[in-house]
Amino acid sequence: METTKGTKRIAALLLSLLIAVTMSFSFTGEKAQAKGSTYWLKVNKRTCVVTVYKHVGRKWKAVRAMRCSVGKSSTPTPSGTYRVKSKWRWLNMKGCWGQYVSQFNGDYLFHSCWYYARNKAKQNITEYNKLGRPASHGCVRLAVIDAKWVYKHCKAGTKVTIFSGSSRKDKLGKPAKITSHSGWDPTDPTKGNPNFKLRRARIRAASKKVEYGSKYKLYSGVKAVNPNANENISSSLKVLWIKRSGRKTSMNTKRLGTYTIKYQAGTAYCRKGYKTIKVQIIDSSAADISGTTAVQTTQEQNASVDLLRGVTAKLVKSGKKIAVTAEVTAPNKETTTLTADRTFSFTDEGTYTITYKAKNPYSGRIYTKVVKITVSAPAAADDGEAAGQGAGGSTSQNTDAPASGM
Repeated sequence: METTKGTKRIAALLLSLLIAVTMSFSFTGEKAQAKGSTYWLKVNKRTCVVTVYKHVGRKWKAVRAMRCSVGKSSTPTPSGTYRVKSKWRWLNMKGCWGQYVSQFNGDYLFHSCWYYARNKAKQNITEYNKLGRPASHGCVRLAVIDAKWVYKHCKAGTKVTIFSGSSRKDKLGKPAKITSHSGWDPTDPTKGNPNFKLRRARIRAASKKVEYGSKYKLYSGVKAVNPNANENISSSLKVLWIKRSGRKTSMNTKRLGTYTIKYQAGTAYCRKGYKTIKVQIIDSSAADISGTTAVQTTQEQNASVDLLRGVTAKLVKSGKKIAVTAEVTAPNKETTTLTADRTFSFTDEGTYTITYKAKNPYSGRIYTKVVKITVSAPAAADDGEAAGQGAGGSTSQNTDAPASGM
């Protein structure tokens, strides 16, 4: 009895160990598979949209959207969660052909709209133009460019979830339709496709003004989108050239002026797009008005003075010279502005206020400096000086007269 009990105990322990090891291997395999899956495909049967999620950090981020055709009501696509399995570049599917085929559940596949033969010019136009609504026998049909993307990026083990939900579940929305008019899929990037209509990348960037001497990042605020899949492709952005005054150069924020920048973006899944913007380097700093100390603050009545002589203005940061004007307010409160005519005559006695103005051409702000000038009448000559002048004149006249006796 003891021996029998011991044998049963050992057998039970071995069985428990075997189950534990089996579960451990199974759990480890699933965990490794999930960890190695970069993408997760979510197929919304109600909206006929496939949204691609990418594992970024510890979260799944929606990165790509695709129009699709799921199964008709008579031949529905099964709901559930599956994994990508086998793949075929071309596959004969019971008499018709499909490109870029990725299996996810038995006979259920991702593939292009079907062809009459293994020939890229023999696609069924009617079925292609149904993309975006139920039309298949259960598979998930895609445009060639999208089927190709799944084929190349979603390796075996990629998670696939099939469900029915509202459009709010489609995080990136539903891409616009591209219509076919020939046996060629209009999204097929094959060279020589006469029906090729794949949309260009769209670059979002706006012309702007940048302060003198500030740091400028060429790609800040610039975004590129693949409109065929509502996909952010900003990583493909590059600057083709930068021009200033019609010549290629590099961006220098310590040089005032307007720069023209041309961007390009595009991937293998959309045509290249371009965008040109203008960046104006400006100086909104204060204006420094100098040279006013040379203006005499006392003047005689009726004196004419060039009040702008030696007076200059420049922006503090860039040193750019800007125009200066002078506004003269007389003792009687009359105001005169000097620009081209720089000379002013002080006709009245009293205190004149000279307001120098310099307008920043970028900000429109006006900076001023004030000088006050006191004007007095010329000093009158005293009586003694006047008498001396008279006597001298008389003496001069007498000296010039002929001497007597000659």
